[in-house]
Amino acid sequence: MPGLGINEMGEMIRKIRKEKGLRLEDLADEHISTATISNIERGIPYVHQERAFYLLKKLEIDMERLPELVMGEQQKTDDLRRYFAMVETIRQTGDIDEALRRLNQLSMADSHPMTPTLYYLKGRCFFSDNDWDQAKQSLYRAIQLAGQHSPQTVCNIASASYVELGCISYYENNLNEALKYTDQGLNTFVPDGERPHLWFIIHRNKAVYLERLGRIGESLAIIEQMWTKLSDIDDMESLLTCYWLRSELLRKHKVYDLATQYAMEGLDLAQRNKQYDYMFDLWTVLGSVFMSKREIDRAQSCFDTALKLKEKLTDRTSITTIYLRLGSLYLSQQQFLKASEVLQRATQSAQDCNDIPRLCTAFMLNGDQYRLQDRFDEAIPFYQKTLALAGKHGYRKREYWASYRLAQCYDGRDEQAFQKSLQTMYYTQLEWKKEKGEEMSMLL
Repeated sequence: MPGLGINEMGEMIRKIRKEKGLRLEDLADEHISTATISNIERGIPYVHQERAFYLLKKLEIDMERLPELVMGEQQKTDDLRRYFAMVETIRQTGDIDEALRRLNQLSMADSHPMTPTLYYLKGRCFFSDNDWDQAKQSLYRAIQLAGQHSPQTVCNIASASYVELGCISYYENNLNEALKYTDQGLNTFVPDGERPHLWFIIHRNKAVYLERLGRIGESLAIIEQMWTKLSDIDDMESLLTCYWLRSELLRKHKVYDLATQYAMEGLDLAQRNKQYDYMFDLWTVLGSVFMSKREIDRAQSCFDTALKLKEKLTDRTSITTIYLRLGSLYLSQQQFLKASEVLQRATQSAQDCNDIPRLCTAFMLNGDQYRLQDRFDEAIPFYQKTLALAGKHGYRKREYWASYRLAQCYDGRDEQAFQKSLQTMYYTQLEWKKEKGEEMSMLL
C-alpha cells in the first residue's frame, strides 16, 4: 500500500486490537505468531508488510479506508504534539501547577505511542518544582514505556529521560550517579532520531560532571570532541558552556593564553545574546586566569565586573564560585580579614544551595586561612569537615587534599594523627585507581 509504512500500520493495528478488547494471543494462528504481531505493532522495520496486511484482514479493517484512518490518527498525534509544546512553554514560565494540571487532564493508555512523552514532561515539571522523588518516578516510567514503542525510541524519549535523571543526581550531589545516567542517555541516543540537540546536551553535562569530580583531562577531551561540531550547536546554553568550560579547564592545565582567548570569545557571544549567567562565569574565569598568573589588579577588576552582574543571575551557585576565588586571591596576598569575610559568604552560599563540591572547597579555604597564620588548631576542624563530606560523597581528590592539609597541620605536633593522615592519602589514591583504573592527577 503506497505511502504507508510498517510504523503507521502497526500503530493502527494496535489501536483497533485494543478497541476490540483482543489480546495478541487472540489474533495469533498457524500463519502468524504473537511475537510477529508484537513486532508489527511496534513498527519493527524488518517485518514483511504482507504479515501486516494479513492482520488487517483478520481485524476486518477495510483496506481502502486505511489511509484515511491513518491520516486521522496522524492529525490526533499532531494535535497532541502541539498540546505538549504548549505545556512545555507553560512550565518554562514557572507555572508548574498549571502545566501539571494540563498533563493530568489527558487520559492515555500505556500502549499509546505518545504516553512516554507524557511521563517525560511530568518528570520535567516535578524537577522544576524540586520534587525530585516524583520526577524520578515519572522519568523511570517514561523510560520503561519508551522501550515498548519502536517509534518512540526514535523520538529519543528514553535518552532525554536519562539526561534529566542525571541532572537530578547532580543537584543531589551524587556526581558518580549523574555520570552513569548520562552515559545511559548516550547509549540509548539514536543519532538519526528526533531531538538531535540531545547529543550536545549529553556531552555538555558529562563534561561538567567530570570537571566537578576533578577528572580534568576527561572533561577537556569531551569539550574538544564537541568543539569539532561547534557550528552544529543551536542551543546557546550548550555553546556557551563549551567556551566557559574549555577556558576553565585550560586554566587548570596552566595554558593561560588559550584560556584567555576562549574566555574572551565566549564573553563576546554571551554579551551579544544577553546571557548574564555566562557573562558572570566567563569574567570569573578571566579573573582566575589573571590570579594564577599573579596579575592581581587585573584579577580583581575581572571579579569586580562579574559581581556587578550578581542581581541578574538565575543560577545562584555561581555566586559561591566567585567568593571562593576572591578568598583565594586575598589569601595569596595575606589579606586574612578580607579572605575571612568572603569565605564566610562562600560557605553560606554553598550551604544555601546544598552545593557539596563547593562547600568542600569553602571548608578547605577556611582551613587554609588559619593554617597560613600557623593557627593549626583552628584550621584542623575545617579540614576534618572537608574530609568527612568528601568521603561521604565519593569526591576522592578533595578527600586526598584534605588529608594532605591535615598532615601538614599535624607534622611535628601529633605523630599519630600525622601517620593516620598519610594513610588516608594512600588509601584514597588506591580507591581512585580502583574506580578509574589510573593514577590520580593532582589537578583539582
